[in-house]
Amino acid sequence: MKVDLLKGRPARSILVFSLPILFGNLLQQLYNTVDTLVVGRVVGSDALAAVGLCAPIIFLVLGVSWGLSDSSSILIGQTVGDRGQGGIKPIAYTSLIYSSVLSVVISALCYLLAEEMLVLIRTPEELLATSTEYLRIYFLGLFFVYGFNMLSSTFRAMGDSSTPLIFLAVASVVNVVLDIVFVAVFSWGVAGAAWATVIAQAVAFLLELAVLVKRINRLPGRTFDPAALKVLVRLAVPSTSQQVLISLGNIFTQSIINTFGADVLAGYTATYKMVDFIMLPMIAMGSAATVFCAQNMGAMELGRIKQGYRSVMAMLQGFAAVSAVVVLVFRRSFVGFFLGDNINQVILDSGVSYLIFSAFSFFFMALVFCSECFLRGAGDLLAFLFTAVTGAAVKILLALLLMGSMGYTGVWLAIAVGWLTEGILTTGRYLSGRWKTKRVV
Repeated sequence: MKVDLLKGRPARSILVFSLPILFGNLLQQLYNTVDTLVVGRVVGSDALAAVGLCAPIIFLVLGVSWGLSDSSSILIGQTVGDRGQGGIKPIAYTSLIYSSVLSVVISALCYLLAEEMLVLIRTPEELLATSTEYLRIYFLGLFFVYGFNMLSSTFRAMGDSSTPLIFLAVASVVNVVLDIVFVAVFSWGVAGAAWATVIAQAVAFLLELAVLVKRINRLPGRTFDPAALKVLVRLAVPSTSQQVLISLGNIFTQSIINTFGADVLAGYTATYKMVDFIMLPMIAMGSAATVFCAQNMGAMELGRIKQGYRSVMAMLQGFAAVSAVVVLVFRRSFVGFFLGDNINQVILDSGVSYLIFSAFSFFFMALVFCSECFLRGAGDLLAFLFTAVTGAAVKILLALLLMGSMGYTGVWLAIAVGWLTEGILTTGRYLSGRWKTKRVV
């Protein structure tokens, strides 16, 4: 289903467009959660911690993909707003080729350096072998992940947020079934969870590719355009740099958390999964806001963009308030949900304290997701890069200062202050109005 983001009430258009993105994110989180549940309950807390250790490294590698996808989405979205249908086909194909080549290179490098990366983040010795195995298998499927992200962003930039949802649904079913078979039945451990994820991602990518090729081949234009590649690279440099630098910040934060031992790591791993789940509506609304802003920026409908910004901010802050209450009330139950009987007091205490700080951070996250996504859609990527990196730097420096006196609680506080810093900077940048001159088409 295609949503016209250039007409109608901005609040309704953005909300309707965001719903398939939200359902898709929920499905994706579902099979990530199944990985966690199956590994945590069947294999044990050490295996869960080993999988959790891989998350920041995977986030780093996927940051490149997200940066590339954002660049393509901005360019296609503004082209749609400018009524330039003839430019969509070369941008879509050029983006996919560019992404595919990079994914193969990055996949090979990361496979070879998987153990070294885990050592750099101070992975406990008893978890190193298991984490390395999981990471290497995941990297074998990186081509499919990059491809699927790029194709999904292309559909959404054209106003279609429903098609990616269909293929994510298929992938989720495949992943859940294979998780149970590989881990619970075949007893393959974390390797089984990794293979289930890779196969599911491959299925989703191939199906989505077939549909996109059929759809955009109807449009005029070439399949590869050097001029489009030049613009994509120009946009991708700040976007990808922002994602990578934030990912490096998360890796550094993870390395700090690792020094507190496997129990604290297990508590953190279980609870950040829950926080990630709660953030999904914010992410979906932000993704919809990016496309809304890009299309209206292409059409130079600046007043409509401002209306959309106010609507998105109000919806996100309302959601943050409800989420904070739910997390504070059920914080102990959330920690035990992932680990069942594989839990002790250290795991419980560390997980609960992380959830408390996260609950108050939801309001700052709402600022970030709203403001950053409108800046991104407008093409104001250098400012977006600066604010995001500054927030990450504050988080890391504060964590280093507080960990000695406050332990892991100091790290949780630093993460919250990092969100607050980024929220203030991005909102200030939007209110300055400087994004109005950043149109890229």
